[in-house]
Amino acid sequence: MNTTTVEAIGDTQIRIRRAFDAPIALVFAAHTEPAHLTQWLTGPGGMKLVEATMDVREGGGFMWRYQGPNDAAMVMQGIFLEVDPPRRFVHREDWGPDLPSPQIETVFEEKGYPDHGSNM
Repeated sequence: MNTTTVEAIGDTQIRIRRAFDAPIALVFAAHTEPAHLTQWLTGPGGMKLVEATMDVREGGGFMWRYQGPNDAAMVMQGIFLEVDPPRRFVHREDWGPDLPSPQIETVFEEKGYPDHGSNM
């Protein structure tokens, strides 16, 4: 059961909710481990994530390198501001000097996955 909803919160924020039929530790790993990220994370215009480095700790950095059609390339980097595995992390993304650097909070909640944790 994978569902996604997107909700506007004011003028500058959105909330994306997505449900996965998987234990919280696996979903956290899918968002923080390079081997998992390169399997699913895509960029604009169908760009594919081809390289990722992740230092998932407060103050740790990360880098995502995308490759797209016609040899288009893009690198995004950032820093982790808060990390509370496997429940939450907050990071800031840096897309370049002429673009905003959004701060993103990602929260993981386990809701009754069979035989894995409590119902929260």
